[in-house]
Amino acid sequence: MEPIWEGDIINLGSYRFEVILLPGHTPGSIALLEREKHFLIGGDSIQTGKIYMFGNGRNFEAFRASMKKLQGMLKDFDTVYASHDALSVPADTVNQLYIGAGRVMEKKVIGKPGELSFDKNVKSYETDGVAFYAY
Repeated sequence: MEPIWEGDIINLGSYRFEVILLPGHTPGSIALLEREKHFLIGGDSIQTGKIYMFGNGRNFEAFRASMKKLQGMLKDFDTVYASHDALSVPADTVNQLYIGAGRVMEKKVIGKPGELSFDKNVKSYETDGVAFYAY
């Protein structure tokens, strides 16, 4: 087993995945870009469900920088396959997450408390068609 890095290529049969580092949701988050087939496996970072942005290693600034990086690659994928909620989401979800994270960071969204039974201090922030759990 070897570590993977930004730009590494993983060949799996007829698929050629480029590793994209996406810190923010978690420090080691990645996406896998299949340029020829125009899709991205976005993991937990790109989805329509609520993204956990509280706890150790989670950082809105890093998350937003990751979405900015992906905005520069939008011509390379049409669909994102997510790990939670809807299996596939449109590539434009990247733009929505970038805008939404910015609105939360700028305190332009009011969080709703008490949704998570295991941590009542976490608030739910919903904006621009995306949602986050954060303190």
